Amino acid sequence: MPKGYTRYYGLNDGWHAQASCRGLAHKDGIYGQAWIKPGVPYTDAEGHTTPGHQVLELALMMCAGCPAQWECARFALAADDGHEVIRSMNIHHFAWLRSQRNAEAIITQAERRRIPVQFAVEGKLRAR
Repeated sequence: MPKGYTRYYGLNDGWHAQASCRGLAHKDGIYGQAWIKPGVPYTDAEGHTTPGHQVLELALMMCAGCPAQWECARFALAADDGHEVIRSMNIHHFAWLRSQRNAEAIITQAERRRIPVQFAVEGKLRAR
């Protein structure tokens, strides 16, 4: 995680040590691309290409099982500067969550129930 985020926003990123993506969420890797360029196919150094929708699905599966996902989502809300590199859910769901006055409560409720934050947001969107 870029230390500039934590210094600039005065945020604690201690949760990142527990993140499933630790060491993977950089702009040049498949996981980082899922957030930076959602839907764009990823080609690795050996020339193998993964379709864009599968790139995002892989990242979301990792997030759904991550022990740090709730803190990651909180960090993304607090550090929102348009890059949205860290978020625990797809970009459209994150944009909706960010627009909610009770976003923190949605994350906290998901954490208390031990359900993936992305599923909690999807549930709220379906209930609208």
